[in-house]
Amino acid sequence: MLLISLFLLYKSLNRHRLKLTVLAAFIVTSGPGCMIELMQKTVLSGMYAVSYDAENSNCTFETNKRETILTGNCKLSFENNRSKPVTFEVAIDKRAFFEDEQPFLQMMNKPELHTVTLESKGYQTVEITSSIKVADLPSELYIGEMNGFHVNIYQHGKKRYL
Repeated sequence: MLLISLFLLYKSLNRHRLKLTVLAAFIVTSGPGCMIELMQKTVLSGMYAVSYDAENSNCTFETNKRETILTGNCKLSFENNRSKPVTFEVAIDKRAFFEDEQPFLQMMNKPELHTVTLESKGYQTVEITSSIKVADLPSELYIGEMNGFHVNIYQHGKKRYL
């Protein structure tokens, strides 16, 4: 549909066809991302002004020497784009992973969600830790690491997928 509309725009113009069509294509493809970033920095507040850096976030997990407790440690990178501190709860989203990683992700969200407070206008790495008995897991996990995952944040009964 985008290509058809750009083609029709090109055909309807008399002067500067190529320049205006390329400009329109650039605006359509880069506009939404820039608009979201601009809105986060100017208009939106609370959890909607928070950006999540999935590339710089990671989780590691390992069992203890007796292989009875699995401990997970996640470092999540957030940026608060507003001038006021914001507090929200965070949970790791488990939709994007394979089934063998599910027990670890479920573990990180138990026994309750983790509360995070970000200072004003700042980039912050938040560390969350959780432990579970290995006997409670359906498969054997001993050690591992993952990154590039998504999270859900909650504030005042509202949910946002990042």
